[in-house]
Amino acid sequence: MKSLLLLAAPCLAALLSGLSPLESVTELPAGWSLHSAPPASDVLSLSISIRHDEGDDELKRRLGGISDPRSGSYGAFLSREEVRALRSPSRDRVDAVLGWLGEGGVEGVVEEDWVRVEVTVGQARDLLGAEVAYYTFSEGEEKSVPVLRAREYGVPEGVRDAVGFIHPLSNFLPLLRSNDGDSETPGGGYGTASERRRRDFKGPRARQVPDEPINPGDDYVAPPAPPCANRTTPACIRELYNITYAPEGADPPPSEVTYAAAGFLEQFLYHPDTDAFMTAYAPYVPLSARNVTVELVNNGTNPQVMSKAGLEASLDVQYAVSLSHPVPVTFQSTGGRGAKLDGDGVPLPESVADNEPYLEWLEHMLEKDDADIPRVVAVSYADDEQGVPRAYALKVCDLFAAIAARGVTVIVATGDGGSRGVRRGDCRSNDGLRRPVTMASFPGTCPYVTAVGAVSAIEPPQVATFSTGGFSIYFERPGFQDADVEGYIERLEGHLEGHYNASGRAIPDVSAIGTGFAVQWGGGPSSVMGTSAAVPVFASMVALINDARRRRGLPWTGWLNPRLYSEEVRGVLRDIVTGVSAGCAWDGDAVAGWKALDGWDCGTGIGVPGDFMELLEVFLED
Repeated sequence: MKSLLLLAAPCLAALLSGLSPLESVTELPAGWSLHSAPPASDVLSLSISIRHDEGDDELKRRLGGISDPRSGSYGAFLSREEVRALRSPSRDRVDAVLGWLGEGGVEGVVEEDWVRVEVTVGQARDLLGAEVAYYTFSEGEEKSVPVLRAREYGVPEGVRDAVGFIHPLSNFLPLLRSNDGDSETPGGGYGTASERRRRDFKGPRARQVPDEPINPGDDYVAPPAPPCANRTTPACIRELYNITYAPEGADPPPSEVTYAAAGFLEQFLYHPDTDAFMTAYAPYVPLSARNVTVELVNNGTNPQVMSKAGLEASLDVQYAVSLSHPVPVTFQSTGGRGAKLDGDGVPLPESVADNEPYLEWLEHMLEKDDADIPRVVAVSYADDEQGVPRAYALKVCDLFAAIAARGVTVIVATGDGGSRGVRRGDCRSNDGLRRPVTMASFPGTCPYVTAVGAVSAIEPPQVATFSTGGFSIYFERPGFQDADVEGYIERLEGHLEGHYNASGRAIPDVSAIGTGFAVQWGGGPSSVMGTSAAVPVFASMVALINDARRRRGLPWTGWLNPRLYSEEVRGVLRDIVTGVSAGCAWDGDAVAGWKALDGWDCGTGIGVPGDFMELLEVFLED
């Protein structure tokens, strides 16, 4: 017990003497706890990120022009080699890091903008001033295997300008998980894959419908029910948004667009579920188009065992295929635990490997040939932003900017906690001060992705209470949001003032229907709600827009946000002005979340698509 107490409050000042601090975790995020002290001989696999700030700045500058229809460089996307050149660190920085490691008896292997190393716990202490210990993450009845982490570390001043951060040394990010939700508990799928498979999905939550007039009289005629009033299916979504696009001609050529659905955390796609869903809800999709390509990333697998079918994978792919046809769909099954070696170089069992795959997935995307990279990517995974290490979030966001520069549109879910982020924390800051704060979610707060919230199926639609919105504490608000967000803050009239970063990037950008979705999962019917349900709806629209643009010789949409906020696009969207998202509770007092108001708001962004065919026409006017 004494050793654990010492680890819990180490004399880090002495350890870091002579070093420049890089990362520091003041307060362990919710769910994490100290487990045990490791032997000095235990081995860590670390990746040292080499900075290339100048290249990142130039890439983002060029991305701004590429994404602006008023610019002469609009649509001139960068090639793989051009992006690689911009992101390559200088030789001086690489040599400085290798020299420092060599002096400590550690050999580094250079891979692009990373230096990979294997170090012992003792070497980490000597090189980085890191008090490494085993920590575990718990959620509900589930508990992770112990992983090696340090709450603080640094590097010598001589290499401080060369090193961005060291991954995953101070990464207390929970295991990636999807925004699976059942009908009674939005976002109820936050847990391990095995926990989600045990849940009982019972059908859609009770609908909210307007009260009918009292004593309407003999002449009263009830208004027609909205298309998705009883259950959300591909057919009613197509009717709701007037998605009637089809390529021109009797025998049009195949689409140049590929839609990729990202899959993590053992969310496997069970093909018989897809076939059954298409037969029941989308018989118009040809049999050949139902053959979803599965791409295995970072030791990913996709076993065809019914009991291993993933709810999120089922939702993402079934609605992507049924709504984006004729665009082909790829499911990217990314391994949740990368391979890890013990001290003798022998692979460890998967249960004790802890390498987190998000960075690997994005770098896999960047390595794709220009002809093979998917042009629309849907990501239904999110986390409380403050629970993501800042350096890690910045790195991931830079990678999103890089794939955007190559002509990829990334659509992400905001999460299912209203103003509470993804409902994991307690609406308190983790900086040691425990301030009452609202929570935004990552990666939606990265300005280079399009963050999607959810609305109800009633008429008129209103913000879904679970739909996450808010303000970033890591990323500044981009210029295209300034007028909208400043207007919203003014219209809030002080509501939640002091509980958010008013100058931060604000989410969501846009919304779509996200309740009562019928899915086929594990051999039977289920029902899902959440922002992850809204993602394939909006992403499919973007895929169809790209298909139409390419058939007219127009460039990909790429980074969508600058154009999304334009007056032309806003003119064909439907503003949502009713409803309020779920709120936080501080000191026993429940506070309402984000209100849907005129214009952009933290509930629904700039609104929902109205008539898709009108939206399509706007995007065909280059």
